[in-house]
Amino acid sequence: MEEKEKQIRSLLQSCGMKTFVKYLFPALSKDMYVTVLEMSRKYPEYNDFSANAQNSKLSKGKTIFKNGWEYDALEIIADSQADPETRLRAKELLGE
Repeated sequence: MEEKEKQIRSLLQSCGMKTFVKYLFPALSKDMYVTVLEMSRKYPEYNDFSANAQNSKLSKGKTIFKNGWEYDALEIIADSQADPETRLRAKELLGE
């Protein structure tokens, strides 16, 4: 496994694959500077995470986007052992 993939997998592990496809990818695709408050208003379920987790997940998601790895992340999720719904959503976002 190459270094880039290891970094992406580590970031995905920190933010959660399901969280990435369900909340972070859609939000960050539209606005890289979205705040935790905006995330919790747009996605009420995001409030289910603790304040620290919300900040951490958003930060990891932004790191993926800043590096231009968002589609690599979706490919990793699509080919992962994540739940079927999460893998399907990743494939949909990839346009497969």
